[in-house]
Amino acid sequence: MSVDVGELSLRHPEAGTLELSYERVLLPSDPGLGGLTLWTAPPGSPSHAALRRIAARLEGAASS
Repeated sequence: MSVDVGELSLRHPEAGTLELSYERVLLPSDPGLGGLTLWTAPPGSPSHAALRRIAARLEGAASS
């Protein structure tokens, strides 16, 4: 199994700049899939707070 890890800064149109860490695992049983990527932001960080605001907004929209 191959693993790729790193950090990425990206600009979200509503949340602003997000500083995220990622871990991508290639799945040998399905090479055409491209792997599974997990994105995280450190708890308590501005990026974590921004992601929680996005999630809350989406939850509110889904329940309307």
